[in-house]
Amino acid sequence: MHRLRSVDQRKTKKKPLTGYIGLQDSHSPKGHYIQYRNIRIKTLSNQGEMTGPRS
Repeated sequence: MHRLRSVDQRKTKKKPLTGYIGLQDSHSPKGHYIQYRNIRIKTLSNQGEMTGPRS
C-alpha cells in the first residue's frame, strides 16, 4: 500500500526544518482560482508515522 521513497538530500540538506508552508494554484486554468479550507498539517516522525492530530 505505502511505498518508501528515498530523496537525494544534497541540495536541501541546509534548508531550515521550520517556517512557512506555501500553497499554490498554478495548475488552474487562466481566470480561475482555487479556494482552500480546513487545511491540516500533520507532523511525521522519522519513521514516517503520523504523530500529530488524526482526523
